[in-house]
Amino acid sequence: MAKAKWYIEVDSYWQNSPLLFIGPFASRAAAQAAANASDAVHQSMTASDVHHNVRYVIKNTTGARRRGMRDNNIVSNLNTAVPSNTEELSRLWNRINY
Repeated sequence: MAKAKWYIEVDSYWQNSPLLFIGPFASRAAAQAAANASDAVHQSMTASDVHHNVRYVIKNTTGARRRGMRDNNIVSNLNTAVPSNTEELSRLWNRINY
C-alpha cells in the first residue's frame, strides 16, 4: 500500500476566500512543521484578527480531495511558505492561477 501524502489546506475567514492546498508532504509531522513556521491559525483555534488572519488544517490526500483539492489550487513547490495573512494568500492564489 502507498504511503499517505499530507497537504496543508489554507483559507481565510471570508466566505469568498481562495482555498489552497500546499503539499504533498511525506508525513503529517512535516506538514505540521511547515504550518508552524507561519502565523496561520489552526482551524480549531480562534484568530486574533479574522479580517487578516488565515487558517489551516492538515489533511491526507483523500481528505483534501473531499474538501475541494483540484489541480488548480495545489501549491506543490514545498519551498513555498504557508501564507501568514490574507494578502499573502491572495498573492499566492494569483501566482498559481494567472
